[in-house]
Amino acid sequence: MRNFSNTIKHVGGLVLARNKTVFAFERCVFLLAHMRSCSTALSYVMCSRREVSGYGEAHIQYGDRNAIGRLALNQFRHGSFKLGADFFFDKILHTRLDETVPPEFFRSRAVFAFREPVSTIHSILQLYESIGRKQYRTVEAAAGYYIERMERLSELWDQFPIDRRCGLTHARLLAQPDYVLGRLSDNLGFNPPLQNTYMRPPQLGSANRGDPLKTMRHDRIVSSVADNSDIKVRAAIAPEILQAAEKSYWALHGRVEKEWPDLV
Repeated sequence: MRNFSNTIKHVGGLVLARNKTVFAFERCVFLLAHMRSCSTALSYVMCSRREVSGYGEAHIQYGDRNAIGRLALNQFRHGSFKLGADFFFDKILHTRLDETVPPEFFRSRAVFAFREPVSTIHSILQLYESIGRKQYRTVEAAAGYYIERMERLSELWDQFPIDRRCGLTHARLLAQPDYVLGRLSDNLGFNPPLQNTYMRPPQLGSANRGDPLKTMRHDRIVSSVADNSDIKVRAAIAPEILQAAEKSYWALHGRVEKEWPDLV
């Protein structure tokens, strides 16, 4: 049954993608990030715009240009498809979804969001503990995901044209949400600019949709309360793994800082 469903999605995406004007990468905005980077709240804010069709993470594989048709079908199934919208939106948090992409992928607009490694790894551990899933419930697994994803984000950054990419850090977004959203609006051509407020679409409360730890309880991007628990996580990370994680963070940070110094 699952194979039949996937076949229907593939065929449907292929049919829609034949309309190369509407269902094209040029009309997409991708939030390229990793887990626990404030991507859910940022997705909600962006998808609250009438110009943006989407709801968050669609788990679409972008291996060919028909993926945009599949994205549109996915949004329609989840009740978030906006007829006449200027952009299709998706956030991509896993390398398996953007590991092999066609050249057209880089005609889209990309917003990169990332967070420093120790707090990210800690937050991933908390998330998977809270939802009772085992995939990333060890420091090694969470750190491995982070390193792989950050390295891929740097690769993707290098392939986007300068005028089709922008980036921000989790810390800057939480510290100055209105300013950061204003800068993103300038880049994407949103007028009036994005506002730090959102209404969570109901379908995002289902499994594997959104952030059950924090974002679901708010209607805007808010700062976290600092604690000392990151210290324990840092101590639990093997030195060579921590070094690799920090290297991957600063590699992307350096790239983004050259073009968007006020957002990192």
